[in-house]
Parts: sequence; C-alpha cells; structure tokens
Amino acid sequence: MPPNHAQLETMSARIANLETLVIGNPSSPEKALQTRVQALEFTHKTTTEQLLEIRGILSRVMWIMIAGVVVALLNLVIARPGAVSPATQTTSIQTAGSTGGIPTKTSRRDYLTVTDLADIEEKSPRTIQLWASENRITGALKDAAGNWTFPADYRILPQSEPLSPPLAATTAKPPSSTQ
Repeated sequence: MPPNHAQLETMSARIANLETLVIGNPSSPEKALQTRVQALEFTHKTTTEQLLEIRGILSRVMWIMIAGVVVALLNLVIARPGAVSPATQTTSIQTAGSTGGIPTKTSRRDYLTVTDLADIEEKSPRTIQLWASENRITGALKDAAGNWTFPADYRILPQSEPLSPPLAATTAKPPSSTQ
C-alpha cells in the first residue's frame, strides 16, 4: 500500500531534519555533524602534530642526557694534563710522587717495589723502608722474605707527632752548672 500524503509529509520533514543535523542549517552551521566531525579531525591533526613535536623534543633531550653521561664518564677515566688528581686532595703531605700521581716506570703494574717508590719520590730506598715500617705508606705489604711492596695508588702520610716526650728525655738529669 503506497504511503498517503500525511505520511509523505512526515517522511519529508524527518529527512529535512536529518539533512539539517548532518549538513547543518545555513543560520547555525556549527550545530551540524559534518562541521563537528571536521572540527574533531582538525583537532586530531593538531594533537598528532603536537605529539610528534613533543616526541622529537624528548628524543633530543634523551641524546643530550646520554652525551652528558658519556662526557662525565670520560672525565672520570681520562686525566687532563695539569689537572690535580683526587688522590692529591687529601691531608697527606705527599701523594704518588712528583709525577702528578702517575707512576712512570710501573704504569703497567698494580704494585711498586722499594726501588720504584724511591725513584718516584726521589728518596733513598732506606727512607722508603723506614716509612713503610712506620706505617706512613698506605697499603704497604711485607712478604715472608722481608721485601716491601706498595700499591700503585699509595699515599705517604705525614709523620705523626709523638703523644708524649721520649722517656729518656724525662729521666735524664739536667747538666750540673758550675759557678
């Protein structure tokens, strides 16, 4: 049965309402679905572009941070000429000799002999042995044969002051004075 005139008008009104909803009314186009979808697509494109830009910035920041870490590690490993080594920034009087903290002859070993240390410190081997026996050289070891060895990162500590005057000095009689 074909639709009557009232049904056709109702259908036409509904179609017009749908067209207004989808395409929009010339007096208020912002209410149309098509306009809203276009606005959403533009916002989505803008957001995507912003996210890509942020991603690029974060990537650059990450590489800068990696470069900073690499430079810091290299500064720890490579000593600059003329730079003071951390070992010399102590309360010690002398540290690793006059060569700036780097043993010259023994750079391939982890230990030094009395002769090596005497050459580095420009002292006699006997002086080095005395300092070792007084515990003034850090890490000094004496083997069963009586030979001293020292770590490559040794430190020479200052001579400590005696806590009290020597016993012989306190018991000695003062010289008699003749008048």
